[in-house]
Amino acid sequence: MSMRLASGEFASNAKENMSVFGAHFTNVLNNHRPVNYSVLDFLEQKPHITSIDNPITFSDFKRAINKLKKGKSPGLNGIPPKALKVMYTASAISLKGSLTMKAGKQAMYHCDKER
Repeated sequence: MSMRLASGEFASNAKENMSVFGAHFTNVLNNHRPVNYSVLDFLEQKPHITSIDNPITFSDFKRAINKLKKGKSPGLNGIPPKALKVMYTASAISLKGSLTMKAGKQAMYHCDKER
């Protein structure tokens, strides 16, 4: 990829490309225009969705496992989708519990089956 230099010619090497990107991002990231925050008062407040604070239900977990596609790369936990599907078939309740509690410090989900 060749960027257009200030002279109108295209860059012929990586150093010239970097000079174009450097100047561009210096302008973008150092833009100190005045901001009028009072316009925020005209924006409509969206409703709060409190249901996302609810614990993960067994049906939510089952739906998520079923949506996983085989052959895809592993997620942040490093477990490939195919392995999750096999583990789900073998022991769904304990798998749900271990994955939801491993999701992070703020995860406070229950491992109980949905009623």
